[in-house]
Amino acid sequence: MKRLLFFGNAGIGNFLQYLPAIRFLKKELPETEIHCAVLNPHLEEIAKSCDFVDAVYNSAEITPKLLFNNVKYDVALITLHDSYIYPVMITFLKRAKQRIGFESIAHWQNKYRFLLTDRIILDEIIKETSIYSQLLKPVGLIMEEENKPFFPSLESIKPLVDEWWERNLEGSIPIGLHVTTSPGQSWKNWGIDRFKSLSLKLIEAIPAVKLIFFGNSNDMPQLNKITSALQETHFINVVNKPLLEVGGIINKCSLLVCNDSGIMHIADAVGTKIIAVFGPTDHRLVAPVPPAEGIRCSIKCSPCYTFPGDQGKPMNCSHRICLENISVDMIFNKITKTLKES
Repeated sequence: MKRLLFFGNAGIGNFLQYLPAIRFLKKELPETEIHCAVLNPHLEEIAKSCDFVDAVYNSAEITPKLLFNNVKYDVALITLHDSYIYPVMITFLKRAKQRIGFESIAHWQNKYRFLLTDRIILDEIIKETSIYSQLLKPVGLIMEEENKPFFPSLESIKPLVDEWWERNLEGSIPIGLHVTTSPGQSWKNWGIDRFKSLSLKLIEAIPAVKLIFFGNSNDMPQLNKITSALQETHFINVVNKPLLEVGGIINKCSLLVCNDSGIMHIADAVGTKIIAVFGPTDHRLVAPVPPAEGIRCSIKCSPCYTFPGDQGKPMNCSHRICLENISVDMIFNKITKTLKES
């Protein structure tokens, strides 16, 4: 295999769970050129920081530089998050000899499966990292090693992060919080009021604690609902920083408390302890690797969101008891137990 194309099209967490399979492929087939077409602009920084990816095309470059160049691909990989007309047609127009993707995974069906040359069927829901490793089987690779989300090396930004940390957090007990969710997925948020109560409870119980709120500029109205009740010495916002810097800061946190989100998967990848709240989303697919904890309420209707196309269920849910039954005290007790153990 001379050249392979894959896509950076999903969320941050999905992409970090995809990268172990791509890295394994490069390790086993080091002569293969690996190209990535990044359709989600947030993923470009990560893709360009991976030493096993040889070329990256961002969304503005795909048509002029990818579609209309003379580069041919032996293999194109298409995940469930790439299974809509644009990425599938790119692989078809580039005449990739093997277009490998999923025909179905449990109840999810790929309506563009007829454009694939190699179709994979999975009957059961398994970890997302393991799902992506199935894409390697048609090229003769079996990935048996245990894997977790991959994040690029933090060595290059370590001096920058260390200087920032010394200036802002030295001597504190740093707890990261990610209190928002991806755009359009507010239905998986534990709730700003609960995160606010938790923050106040932590500051009262642990005098040396400093809360680090992660997000972007769109999250500021939600963050302000919490931080307006806190003294400035008790928190710091990490907003709109490059993802590599975010990873470096999360790596130094005592733990991260969050919803199911891309920030959760960054923490999982860099080895930070995690307490993540799960409601509608499927813990079987995306829960972080132990000893990180995914906290959930075991009720019959949860999880109700597993794959793209399932969002109608949580969006139309009238009760959200899968999240509401997870109390502030429950999360607080998990935090204090985790801090004592470490």
